[in-house]
Amino acid sequence: MKKIEMAYLLAVGTLLLVIFTLSLARYSELAGVWHESPATASMGKPRTVNVEQLRLLLKQGKLADQEAKFYTTSPTIEEQPPALPNKK
Repeated sequence: MKKIEMAYLLAVGTLLLVIFTLSLARYSELAGVWHESPATASMGKPRTVNVEQLRLLLKQGKLADQEAKFYTTSPTIEEQPPALPNKK
């Protein structure tokens, strides 16, 4: 091989090594952010639950013993009540 070809291959190899090193460093920065626990400070403190008191309240009828409905699908357009007229 000629000296120019060797210099070219060395330059390309060095450039690839630099690009790889920079992208690996950037990925490790981002991966460190992704692997942290999700916003634990904003979630507040976990509560302890008194299971016996919960069962007692359920037996007394003070708590509903049914599944929540707030996560069900929204009604279709035909099932929704009509919009109020716009007052001007």
